[in-house]
Amino acid sequence: MALAFGIISITYLFNWHYAFWGGTIIALVGFIARTNLRESTEFIDAKRRIKNTLENFGINDKELSFKEYVEEKINIKTILAYFFLVNSGSACSYLTYIYCASLLKTNFNYTALEIIKNNFCLAIAQLILMITLVLLTKKFHPLKLLKVRAIIFLICMPSSIYLLNNNYFFKFI
Repeated sequence: MALAFGIISITYLFNWHYAFWGGTIIALVGFIARTNLRESTEFIDAKRRIKNTLENFGINDKELSFKEYVEEKINIKTILAYFFLVNSGSACSYLTYIYCASLLKTNFNYTALEIIKNNFCLAIAQLILMITLVLLTKKFHPLKLLKVRAIIFLICMPSSIYLLNNNYFFKFI
C-alpha cells in the first residue's frame, strides 16, 4: 500500500502527508468498530455451548483427555521448515529493496520513481508467491516445499547475478 501511494504521490505530485491522514481515518474507524460492536453470543459463551453439547451426547467432560493433544511431540524438522519457508523472504527482501535500490540508482541510472515502481512490482510478486505458498502448504508437506524452493533459488540466483552483471535482464524491460 505504501509503495502504491509512493508511486501516486511522486507521479502526480500528490502531497504524501495525505497518506498519514488516510491512515488516521482507517485507525479511527477500526477503533470505533472494536469498541462499539459487540461480539455475537455464539463466540462469547463457547464453553457453555461445548458443555451443553457434551451433555446432550451423554459424554462427561471429565472423561475427555486433552492432555495427549497438549503434550503431543513436536517435530523439529517441520517447525524449522515452516520457519525457513516464511522467514527466508526477509533476506530476499533486504536484498531486493535495499541493496538493489542503490544498484539500480548507481549502475542503471534509475530515478526514484522508477525504483519505487520496481519495488512495487516486486512487492506484488512477493504477495503472489506467499499466497501460492500458503495454498500449497494445504496440499504438500512444508519440507517438500522448502526443498523445491531452495532448488529453484539455487538455480535462479547465480543466473540472475550473471544476467544483472551483463545487463541482459534490463534489455527486455
